[in-house]
Amino acid sequence: PDICEKAENGELQIYLEDYAFSRQSKSVHKLAEFGGVLKYQLYIQLEIVPIPVVSGTWKKQVLGKGNLAKADVKAKVMQKFDCFFQNQNVCDAFCICRYGEIQNGLKAHSLPEEI
Repeated sequence: PDICEKAENGELQIYLEDYAFSRQSKSVHKLAEFGGVLKYQLYIQLEIVPIPVVSGTWKKQVLGKGNLAKADVKAKVMQKFDCFFQNQNVCDAFCICRYGEIQNGLKAHSLPEEI
């Protein structure tokens, strides 16, 4: 089934990393606006309310330590899952997906050597 069919059957869950606000961040408003548009479209198009995940929560669940620095996350994930990620965003997305699998009692998908 395609993504729309899975959504209609209630089989689809979408996990998104929750906002991480910083006092120095100049992109807070842009992130919030984009997040709002994304969540709105997910609801309008697929009737899905995404599940927010705090970065420390997925890090703890997937990697065993919730306060890892970005560079340490990528290194630990590559070591643990024996694959290479082209950038940090792809690595984080993989971890959030893995978090969702864990939450739903699913086994990790097999991975290509490079993502």
